[in-house]
Amino acid sequence: MDPANGSQNRDLEPPTAMQRLGNAERDIHRMTGDVSSLLRLGNEQQQQLQQTQQLLQQQQHLIHEQQDHLAHITRLLAQLSPQSQPAAPVIASPPASTAPESPAQATAAGAPEPRIGNPERFNGDPKQVRPFLTSCRLQFSLQPRTFATEGTKVGYTITHLTGRARLWGTAEFERQTPACASFELFAEEMLKVFDLGSSSEEASQELLSIRQGRRTVADYSIDFRTLARRSPWNMAALVDVFFASLADYIKDELVSHERPSTLDDAIALAVRIDRRIQTRRRDRGRQNPPATSSRHVPTVQPSSPTTPPNQPDLSEPMEIGRASLSPAERRRRISSNLCLYCGGEGHRVANCPLKAQAHQT
Repeated sequence: MDPANGSQNRDLEPPTAMQRLGNAERDIHRMTGDVSSLLRLGNEQQQQLQQTQQLLQQQQHLIHEQQDHLAHITRLLAQLSPQSQPAAPVIASPPASTAPESPAQATAAGAPEPRIGNPERFNGDPKQVRPFLTSCRLQFSLQPRTFATEGTKVGYTITHLTGRARLWGTAEFERQTPACASFELFAEEMLKVFDLGSSSEEASQELLSIRQGRRTVADYSIDFRTLARRSPWNMAALVDVFFASLADYIKDELVSHERPSTLDDAIALAVRIDRRIQTRRRDRGRQNPPATSSRHVPTVQPSSPTTPPNQPDLSEPMEIGRASLSPAERRRRISSNLCLYCGGEGHRVANCPLKAQAHQT
């Protein structure tokens, strides 16, 4: 037999069982290594996925913070923007039968919120609690986007308290009482604490004691109207008290007028009379200015023999605004340093007691 043919026959022989077992073990080891590699890859990818999720969460958190910051800046810009901006040309359209929009609806439609001042801080004065709450309500109504939540409204109200009112508001907020749930509940608690509940009685007492004094009727009527709104009196009583509280020079003129039936008409009548009197006084002052300076004294001439030097000329009216003094009498009073109004000594026409008494009457 040929040796070469014998070796070829051995190579063609099927592997023995031991050989097959060894091959199988090698395949198993190789597959085990592959599985371990796959597991390691899976763990690494899972870790990378977790890190990616954490990064996404951080990015979302940053995005929310940026959005909140941008919204805050937008609100500040809206408040700082000038009230009067040039209006864009609007094409006229046929009038539609729709109700006018409220400030909150107009603002919600996209228009910028109006810029208004903050209310005056409330220090616990019972007379100012209702005006303060009204100012807050107007602020919230005109800026609905800025004060979109009840918590924002309550927080804004507390920050505008001062003194003992701030101490009370801080205690309410720290304890998170039910009043902090909404502005209206907080306002109700403020009225319970700071409003004395007797505003009508106080207004009635003040109406009986208030007087015009040296003020104009227009200025005085503001205080009277404010008290009248708070009082329970009827219209006839308010008219009577208003006329009784006016100055005497107004009462004298009211005698020749019919008595109005409403407070508005009574105030309007008194204001007209007061303005006419004030206008007449100014006109008389311009026509006959008082002589308060002696720098330009005319040439002294002998006084009239019929008039004593220290007595006024009774043939002429004493008040310059009613009738002019004669030139001779005027020169005499100026040269003798006498009052041009009454002819007395020791004072000028500007502080003449007789003139002041005549004006009061």
